[in-house]
Amino acid sequence: MLAHAAEAVSFWHGEIKRVLAANPDGPIPAFGRGPDDAARVAIIARDHGLPAGVLLDRLRREGAAVAARIARLTPEELARVGHHPAWGEMPVGAIVERTLAAHLEGHAEQLRRLLGSGT
Repeated sequence: MLAHAAEAVSFWHGEIKRVLAANPDGPIPAFGRGPDDAARVAIIARDHGLPAGVLLDRLRREGAAVAARIARLTPEELARVGHHPAWGEMPVGAIVERTLAAHLEGHAEQLRRLLGSGT
């Protein structure tokens, strides 16, 4: 799960930056990928065996970078729209909520359950 979380934070941070970098007067930029994306699967498989401390350090670094960027988003940037192939058009604020906040909270809850169950 840590390899997945570390990869996801980095990927979605990049996708948010991609939407924000697009010309606001141009076409709506595409963002995202499917769960079977080859690069995603390969990165998670590669990193799966790394020590938890390495992955947690990576999560801390990338998490701090994305949190700092999110904190600086203007109302105009939060309203910028990207197009996901499955979810359709979404403003950056919704992309942040779905791909980072809610996604990572779901994994945090999984970890709490695992640690609480002793497994």
